[in-house]
Amino acid sequence: MLVDTTASVDRVLVKHDFEMHVSSWGTLLDINMRSVSFFKGQQSDYMGMDDPKLEEMVHQWRRTLELDKRKAISADMQRLLAEQLYWVNATGYPFFQAHTNKVKDYPFYNRAYLFLESTWLDK
Repeated sequence: MLVDTTASVDRVLVKHDFEMHVSSWGTLLDINMRSVSFFKGQQSDYMGMDDPKLEEMVHQWRRTLELDKRKAISADMQRLLAEQLYWVNATGYPFFQAHTNKVKDYPFYNRAYLFLESTWLDK
């Protein structure tokens, strides 16, 4: 069934009434950006996950400062998500942004963020 955004939010995030959801939400820079959905009973728990091991892995990832250790924990979390089929993320739609050559110092952070603090126009 194809529904508009308002109906989609209601069915997925409020009623949890769906089997599959396809959206154009932005790509994730790291697994922590989606980990709010990994905690039982929380507002973003629309997948109904109940895995204390996964919750502890998220806490461990958040406490870890070393990049290589975070990557390893992230890989372990993704492996667990795939093995348990909690979350299957299939993406492929293109992301692009266009601007004229007068726009300077525009950062294109992995297609997910739009920061304009350092952006300026060259007259």
